[in-house]
Amino acid sequence: MQFAILKDRRLLSRSIASDSALQTTEKIQQKAEVFDSSLSIDIPVEKNESTEIADELLASSSSFEKEPSPRKLIPRKYLDIEELWCSHHDGDRVESVFGNVVLKKKSLCLLQGSNWLDDIVIDAALEALCIENEDWNNVSAQYGTLWFHKGRFTSRNNDWVTARFMKPVVTMINTGAHWVFLAIDVTNAEVFIYDPLGREKTIAPTITTNLTFFQKFHNMKLHQPNSSYEDAKVVMYSHNVQKDSHSCGPLSLMAAQQYMKNEFQEFREASTDCNAIRIAIGNMLLRHCDEENLDEFCVHCSKTTSRSTAWYACDQCCRWIHESCSPEPAEKEQFLCKHCTI
Repeated sequence: MQFAILKDRRLLSRSIASDSALQTTEKIQQKAEVFDSSLSIDIPVEKNESTEIADELLASSSSFEKEPSPRKLIPRKYLDIEELWCSHHDGDRVESVFGNVVLKKKSLCLLQGSNWLDDIVIDAALEALCIENEDWNNVSAQYGTLWFHKGRFTSRNNDWVTARFMKPVVTMINTGAHWVFLAIDVTNAEVFIYDPLGREKTIAPTITTNLTFFQKFHNMKLHQPNSSYEDAKVVMYSHNVQKDSHSCGPLSLMAAQQYMKNEFQEFREASTDCNAIRIAIGNMLLRHCDEENLDEFCVHCSKTTSRSTAWYACDQCCRWIHESCSPEPAEKEQFLCKHCTI
């Protein structure tokens, strides 16, 4: 069992894997020596016809025996979203941390199959896309929906809002269990709208009207003098229409990625393509995970702590657990977290 205080955890975590591997190697060598010594004993055995037949039957029967497949160990950090989907541990473990994003397994599993994506996954994906494209900022789907779909504004965080819109901004709006991608370029007074159902012309007047009120409310000035979002250029591209009730999130995120890279083009909405999009989004969210920040989250309570406290390291996945969250006694030789003991 590994034990450390908060400030020493990172140094200790690097030696856990090598120490456990060394101990395992020593045990295997000891067992091999005992096994080899037993083979060195010569015991004379008289062979006859019956014993030879018995040996053949025993050899043939052993070929049908299959060893039970070993249970897959839970890694410290997943790199393949499909491997995470197939894992046996529960959904409360934090799997990816970057920027302001904290993703648990249960959120990442929404990308599997025909699940509808919630705002946690949507915001995380937009944050990851903005990390890859530094010329863009993102606004949470909650704010995007309140401001540009419902027309509700607040004077709080006015400086933050102004700073965010110094760059082109991407966000999602929820029009009622349906995601629509929105990109606002303040410099060029341009608004891009992508609705997987093809209703851009229907929702465009509401969005441009709310953008105008939003601009006046925050006293934001466009780079073009004497212009407003009432005169903004609304960009809409023709595309195939969504054919199911659950792919609006993945399709909108794919549209966001292509538009932010100036590579927007028509893409198909076949089920295989949507599955590929979901896998690509999941792998992107895992790829951006910051391992140092990941170690700050207890795998039992999924919380961090700002004060110096005692932590235990799981001997299998090498993730960390608060002493107060651990049901295991400190004197136990091997310590496993709750996810590795399921």
